[in-house]
Amino acid sequence: MRMILPALAVLLPLASAAQTDDATLLRCAAMTDAAPRLACYDALGQQARSRAASAATEQQRRTADFGLPPKPDPNELQAVQTNLPGPFHGWSAKQRFTLANGQVWEISDDSSAFGRGNDVKVTVRRGSLGSFFIDFEGVTRSPRVKRVE
Repeated sequence: MRMILPALAVLLPLASAAQTDDATLLRCAAMTDAAPRLACYDALGQQARSRAASAATEQQRRTADFGLPPKPDPNELQAVQTNLPGPFHGWSAKQRFTLANGQVWEISDDSSAFGRGNDVKVTVRRGSLGSFFIDFEGVTRSPRVKRVE
């Protein structure tokens, strides 16, 4: 069974290449001169080998990355800046905040802190392994949060 799977990874692209190159195969077969006909068949073989090698390389890459954390998408937003409308007095565990942009975030760790302000600027930023943190202007601690709405 272990030998069959790698063979299939190589043969499947060849099968699809064969289906897509039927017209070229018929063109090669219709050639009457031996040298151009052989060159035509050689070109088909090279295309099939190239496709198979490309598929095998992609399979090796996916196998090598298996089990690792996903790589960050460079186009993915890393932080959102907005403000917290109204008075701010700090936070405690499980407290929810509705931000000016309409998002609702909940403190997901067991931290608490005091703070004071009105219409405080906040930044919600990505952490590692899918976590998020919220930074309140004027407060040095950043609790872990999760978005609930």
